[in-house]
Amino acid sequence: MASSVVRAEDIDREFLQCPLCIDRLQKPKVLSCQHTFCVGCLELWVAKNNDQLSCPVCRNEYELPQAGVHSLPDNFFVNSIIDFIGRKRQASATALTCHGCENEASHYCTNCEEELCFDCAGAHRRLRLTKNHKLTTLDEHQSSGMRVDCDFAKQDDKMCRSHRGYLLELFCHSCDIPICRLCVLKDHPPSKHVHDTLQETAASRRKTLGTLAATAKERVSGLRDSVTILKETQRRLKMSRDRIDGQIKQRKQKMIEMIELFEQEASAELGEEFSSRDTKLEEEIETKQRLLDKTVSVCNVLENLHGEGDDHALLYISRDTTWKLEESINFSAGVETEDNGYIGFNVGEDSYDRAAAFGQVQNPTMTSTSHIAIGLQPSCPPVISAGEDVCLTVTTRNAGGQQVRNGGAPVTAKLCSPAGEVGIARVRDRMDGNYDITFRPNCAGKHRLIVSVFGKQIGESPLEFDVMQPERQVITFGNLTTSGVNPFMADARLREPWGVTVSDRTGLIYVADTGNSCIRVFDIDGNAKGQLGFPNFAQRFEPVDLTLNNNDNLVITDHRNQQVLVCNQDGTLTQIFGAAELRRPCGVAVNSLGYVYVTDHESHCVRVYDPDGLHVRDMGGYGNTLGYFRGPISAAVNSKDELIVSDRDNHRLQIFDTDGDYLLEVTPSGEGDDEFKYPTGVATDLNDNIYVCNDWNGRVLKFSPDGTFVKRVDSDEDGLRYPNGIAITDDVKVVVVDYGNDCVKVFA
Repeated sequence: MASSVVRAEDIDREFLQCPLCIDRLQKPKVLSCQHTFCVGCLELWVAKNNDQLSCPVCRNEYELPQAGVHSLPDNFFVNSIIDFIGRKRQASATALTCHGCENEASHYCTNCEEELCFDCAGAHRRLRLTKNHKLTTLDEHQSSGMRVDCDFAKQDDKMCRSHRGYLLELFCHSCDIPICRLCVLKDHPPSKHVHDTLQETAASRRKTLGTLAATAKERVSGLRDSVTILKETQRRLKMSRDRIDGQIKQRKQKMIEMIELFEQEASAELGEEFSSRDTKLEEEIETKQRLLDKTVSVCNVLENLHGEGDDHALLYISRDTTWKLEESINFSAGVETEDNGYIGFNVGEDSYDRAAAFGQVQNPTMTSTSHIAIGLQPSCPPVISAGEDVCLTVTTRNAGGQQVRNGGAPVTAKLCSPAGEVGIARVRDRMDGNYDITFRPNCAGKHRLIVSVFGKQIGESPLEFDVMQPERQVITFGNLTTSGVNPFMADARLREPWGVTVSDRTGLIYVADTGNSCIRVFDIDGNAKGQLGFPNFAQRFEPVDLTLNNNDNLVITDHRNQQVLVCNQDGTLTQIFGAAELRRPCGVAVNSLGYVYVTDHESHCVRVYDPDGLHVRDMGGYGNTLGYFRGPISAAVNSKDELIVSDRDNHRLQIFDTDGDYLLEVTPSGEGDDEFKYPTGVATDLNDNIYVCNDWNGRVLKFSPDGTFVKRVDSDEDGLRYPNGIAITDDVKVVVVDYGNDCVKVFA
């Protein structure tokens, strides 16, 4: 008996649905095309079609057995999965979601008693506050490993149906069926029939089917791409239809006297053009989709049978399956239509002739996209700098060389970096046949700009150009490499540093050296100037973040002792507060009136204290709606005394006014340089631009005061690993604490 461990989350639930009733399969029967249906649904289908058996999905017709639908072969594989799902549901009625992002949970933190997905579990391990927590997989936590019997045939199906009690041990090649030894004597004599053992025949058929399945599987990608292209062409066709319909109606307003008749004629022309082409596209999509579904279905079944399936089940379906695979392989997987999904409309002159005065629907398919001429103005500069926007203009011309005077063509552009990364360039349609393409390369090296119209590259594409990295200075200090220059610097090696602040008056940099339980002091060039320590607390001093108040005194969050310290720059303590309220103090900021904001990571809120250290109020609470937090970790105050909070587990920044009312949310727009996840340190410059550390991919990003992405401050060559703290000098030098590399980097 073949059995294997199967995880319920790895099973495609749609595989267990009947295409007819859209419900869980009941007594599943499988047709030769490998489509599976409930036995009851198939009976209704056959009765509805005058006792003719055909597949409701692919429409293939089959001979109905004399015993009816019940004599069709059972889908043993699906039955095994259904049985497993039933037992799995008894073990766990509902799927658990991640505490951090609502995705499906895969891990469990025994310390926080929270479920986490794979991504959030990784972030949980990196965060200093939670890196020592015990994480286990959700399956281990629930002890829900289950075994499922994956036999593909019942014992009765291994017995000869003609001779009761005899096993099917042989295979008759002449009749192409399994037989027993008594069959050899009575119905399949060796003198007239060719025999072989069942196992040897199965091995040979398995090899043949495996080869066919592998070949067919290679075509799945091409078929899927063809279906995607056809659907995209159909989508553009419909969009063009809608756009032209709008032009027709605009034209109608200018010709009230004669519009009614002309509108009907033009709309009918448009409908006829659309219908004729859409019908062809729909037919080809249906053909390709049916072939794709059939190929994928057969490959999925054979993948299971080929790997560890039962020989009997494989032989029952081998002939029909072989025919289906050969049919799939021989059928063309490419797109056959030449339709580009675009409908043009030639606006006519103001006359009484409908085509000239009102317009006429145009079929641009008559002009091949390969003949469209594209001009780039101005020409791409031979050398450009990384981080700079480059704008080019694409001018479209028809096959006769005449410039197109209307817009609407699907022009797309993408930028390929030397590393092979692909970014989408912005395209603006001027609606006069010209299209502006704007892109920004972010690293040095040879780049390629690929421009396409109607989904096909233009003749001049790809354009190649060199990108130079602008000169900039990056100072690194505090790690083993840079600190080993002299004995004094060797004593200033950082270990798990976190927060940072810069004194505007002295220019000194103060770093929370969390792993060494002290505050390190450096000048702007990275030279060590001293350190501050506080050894007399109940527990070891563990600084996380720090800032300077209006008196140029340091305000420091002590995570382990759950308090806030205020001291002058020689380390003399002047205030200690917050122990009554704080649970896990992290970020700290001070406004112009001296009020102190502390992000309490575990309480999911911001604690507010007056200049004397008295607790005033709390902001937020647990949640993902505006004004609430999940694991806030850092804070900053701009020149307007607006508070910016790094809402880590909600993957966003939130900005509040002086009264604590919500103003603005800064979130990533998608993939690219401005993408951030699990933001940590945040700071502002004199112009209220916002700088944020992105823990997830090791980047430092700059946003305008209104939250618009400006640029990435660092580069891949800088090799940041989990940047946490950040501070900005008056001359806009960006000071970043690189937690993963135990150092500080200054970007000038």
